[in-house]
Amino acid sequence: MRKFLFNAVLLGGLLSSGAAFAWTAQSSADLNMRTGPGTNYAPILVIPRGALVEVGACNAWCSVFYAGYRGFVSGRYLIPVSGGYYPPPPVVVPPPVIVVPPPVYRPPVYRPPVYRPPHYRPPEYRPPVYRPEPYRPEPHRPRDGYRPPQPSIPGPEFQGSHPGRPMQEESYRN
Repeated sequence: MRKFLFNAVLLGGLLSSGAAFAWTAQSSADLNMRTGPGTNYAPILVIPRGALVEVGACNAWCSVFYAGYRGFVSGRYLIPVSGGYYPPPPVVVPPPVIVVPPPVYRPPVYRPPVYRPPHYRPPEYRPPVYRPEPYRPEPHRPRDGYRPPQPSIPGPEFQGSHPGRPMQEESYRN
């Protein structure tokens, strides 16, 4: 009997302590009560504007009890009636600071005149590539002073006369 009484008192204390942390709030708009904390969870029902709900734990999404259903609503749309929850202030992120560096003046680079030898060529100069002519044999020509062989027919020089001139007679008188 003592065990039963002890357990009943312990259970009553646990149930009443959960109610101590709950507070009452009023909805400022028509709210979707959802199965989980986020818009990706399925809606259970719509809480009308001005309805009173019992609120449990709260972050950006609050666990609420309304009309026999337990679910989650956005904390932005709850106005505290009793208790002390105030929805978190909106997060304001300032725009990034853009710093543009000032323009930099760079004076021109002075290069003194340079002595160049007489046949100086700039480094980008490339001499032409030597390409010999392709080999082409020349046609056969006789060398200078060379005479092709003549037929062996004696000509007028071997006859001792020239055409149109009479032959000299040899005389034995001398």
